[in-house]
Amino acid sequence: MSEQFNFEAFAEAQGVDFREYLSMIAAKLPKVDENSRAIQERINAIYEQYPRVMGLFDREAVSALTEAECAAVIEIASLRNQRTEIEMEAAYFRGCYDSVSYLRKAGIL
Repeated sequence: MSEQFNFEAFAEAQGVDFREYLSMIAAKLPKVDENSRAIQERINAIYEQYPRVMGLFDREAVSALTEAECAAVIEIASLRNQRTEIEMEAAYFRGCYDSVSYLRKAGIL
């Protein structure tokens, strides 16, 4: 992570289920991680250049695409995979943070 990430342990997140907790991690990433922000900006730029490509991803509608639009789809799929890797890394480190939090609450640390 390029900047300080404000952590809130899962046990401290009142009334939040685990999927919502992971979603919160992913939502915060573009604000604190340069790579995540750059990936999202590139995806947005592709969508702006090829609006029909957004429809393919967001509505999963069948559509005839040009060769350039197909290349855009491939690039977006790759960028989404990169973004998922960043999100998984953030979730992993969040789990490490939670472990320390649990150990502190248990009086071990």
